[in-house]
Amino acid sequence: MAKLKFSIRPSFVILCLFVALIGQLTVLLCYCISVLLHEVTHFLVARKFHYSCSAIHLTAFGAVLYGDFEQAVGRQQILIALSAPLFNLFMAGLTVVIWYIYPQFYLYSLDFAVANLVIGLINLLPCYPLDGGKVLVGILSKRHTYKRSMSIVCTITVFLALTAFCTFVLAFLFSINLFSLGMFAVFLFGCSLTTTQGAHYSKLPIALVNSTRLLRGVRKQTIVISHRATLQMLLTRMESNTLYCIEVVGDDMVKRAIIDYNTLQKYYEKYPLDSILSTIIAGESSTNTTLSV
Repeated sequence: MAKLKFSIRPSFVILCLFVALIGQLTVLLCYCISVLLHEVTHFLVARKFHYSCSAIHLTAFGAVLYGDFEQAVGRQQILIALSAPLFNLFMAGLTVVIWYIYPQFYLYSLDFAVANLVIGLINLLPCYPLDGGKVLVGILSKRHTYKRSMSIVCTITVFLALTAFCTFVLAFLFSINLFSLGMFAVFLFGCSLTTTQGAHYSKLPIALVNSTRLLRGVRKQTIVISHRATLQMLLTRMESNTLYCIEVVGDDMVKRAIIDYNTLQKYYEKYPLDSILSTIIAGESSTNTTLSV
């Protein structure tokens, strides 16, 4: 298993210097530990589903885990996204329980409990790219195409971002300092625009087998699946860094169709994840996107 690399970006160093000047290094340390616990949880769950994770970058805006798990859909996307904020809430709850057992521990762990509570709750908001937004995309993609699901979540993100920013402006007019809320609103709005304009919609949950991967060697595997299965059932059987040949068979075990990567890509962009393969194949047969045998 490849090692997970950690790196510290210049923005984080600048943040540390600023926090040191205002005497809040203890609070920063608690948030850093909580954020790292959050990303490591993502890492462990993503590895459970055979996604590769390469590095964690620590920045002034938090920690970012890099890997191909961003291509996960459906149940895998929900579990990977939901695991980290729930773990943060668990750590906050565990800290409170320890307070009842060892009351003296309260003075040393209050900031840690608050940090985990804040990170957990914020990440459960149904906004992309927060974990709550990814969970909502995973739920919606069972009934809608991935592109439609992302569009719905981005619309919700823009609405909440505008609401938060309006709240910040009103608070400013009444001399109430909600600067963090304003920055958070700008962050969400910027992310929603970037996601809408990008090509993230069309990604399959399987990394492309490109020339770089071929130099290291990849597995070739055949999946034989019933024509009664859904598109999501097929996708959850597939892993990254693997070249697939997909054979769709009928109840009599006779091969009905072969699906290559490009065809699967078209299905993924066009149909909801709960679409039946036989229905998809029948609907696409007139356009020759599936090679029937």
